[in-house]
Amino acid sequence: QMTVSDGALREGLLYDLIGRIRRDDERERTVKAMAKRYDADHAQSARVMTMLNQLFSQTAADFSLEETHLDQLHWAAQLHEIGLSISHSQYHKHSHYLVANSHLPGFSREEQQSLATLVLGQRKRFPTKQIGKLPKRIQQSVTYMMLLLRLAMVFNRGRSEVGETPVSLTVDAQKITLLLPKDWLGTHPLTESDLLQENDYLHAIDMRLAIREQA
Repeated sequence: QMTVSDGALREGLLYDLIGRIRRDDERERTVKAMAKRYDADHAQSARVMTMLNQLFSQTAADFSLEETHLDQLHWAAQLHEIGLSISHSQYHKHSHYLVANSHLPGFSREEQQSLATLVLGQRKRFPTKQIGKLPKRIQQSVTYMMLLLRLAMVFNRGRSEVGETPVSLTVDAQKITLLLPKDWLGTHPLTESDLLQENDYLHAIDMRLAIREQA
């Protein structure tokens, strides 16, 4: 059914909506093209996405996240290192700038800023000020997605060929419990150090991380 509207609607918007319905999302093409343009490490992005899938499936219900949020996490994983094309130092900030200020066909302004904020919060301190600039209705979901992205990156810090460590992640109010295989921490001391540092960073969003090993 069609009705006459007083306003104008760009054909591109209709094209974009139809594409999303048919799973031919312009945003997917945009992200892949951008990752290729800045020579992002595809293998590393794939490893991070593999871990994200595992963490997301265990926490989506507790964090009230949906499949659309997993799409955003995959896009962030593909673009999180594009800032390395500028400088290794503070590369997450360079990645944020590129995502926030580039022309991204298919993305609304809100979606683009949300993605840029995710990329910014991949490491170091949580960018609470930047999160606060987003619409209030998405601030919590962006924070939870950021948490999952950070953990996925910690487990792939060594850029190994594995990409998936069998972990169990549970959520209880403001506490996250990470259960690892027996004796895993002893053989991954640098990752253990990063996880302990993440617990300190989590204080900024009033959460804490408990790290356990299987008996």
